[in-house]
Amino acid sequence: MYDEAHSVTSDEGLRTAAAAAAASSFRAIDCVSVWRDLTEGRTAIVGGFSAHGWSYLIIVARADQPAPRLAPRNREILEEVLLGVDPKVVSFNRKLSVSTIASCLKQAYEAIGIRCKPSKVPLLLVTLVHAAKADGRFNAGRAADFEYSRVSYGVLGMPSPDPVLERFLPPAEQAVVRMRLEGKTHAEIAARRQTSQRTVANQVAAAFHRLGVSCRSDLMEFLIESSRNFVGNGTRHGAGSQTPTAQEPA
Repeated sequence: MYDEAHSVTSDEGLRTAAAAAAASSFRAIDCVSVWRDLTEGRTAIVGGFSAHGWSYLIIVARADQPAPRLAPRNREILEEVLLGVDPKVVSFNRKLSVSTIASCLKQAYEAIGIRCKPSKVPLLLVTLVHAAKADGRFNAGRAADFEYSRVSYGVLGMPSPDPVLERFLPPAEQAVVRMRLEGKTHAEIAARRQTSQRTVANQVAAAFHRLGVSCRSDLMEFLIESSRNFVGNGTRHGAGSQTPTAQEPA
């Protein structure tokens, strides 16, 4: 399951095999089918990692012991949150307590193999759900099957959002935004960059202002929308395409 502390992708050999499969023999991601299999208990996420400018999720089939499918309410709540609706808004709209929404989300995340904090849910999963609930297309993504230690796995990959961040942000702001995207707190970023939390807070605020976002969820929405103008190698489709709300650095 996807848990930074206990992920099966702490196995370097598995990571290497997954990245090699995604690089050598890949196909487009069928987002609708992938999401359906996860929520219906046929597959589960067992880990995630980044390498060589790509982010990956590794999925394993539950062929022998499929898990129960998500309860309809839990699936709906999970999809709403992954599509960018604030859990407090979901709570208000559904006339449920915030604690009930949190419990439903926890159950739903664990059912598909996610045990990290909600603030660390990977962009690739959010992008997958956006595509699955829209037209099913994820042009920059890759999917592949591979075997490792006699177990069959699937891997999903997407290019990092660096081309978008590099376009709109100066280097220091790019660095802190990447770490916020990973779910790191201001304190964790400050420790990593050997600077003060105030400096980090100022850099995050400045970057979010340039991008026209106010939180990590908004940031993900911005990157997903912006990625529609990029192909896998970071080249834009068409001349002069730009996300309207973002301000390029002077």
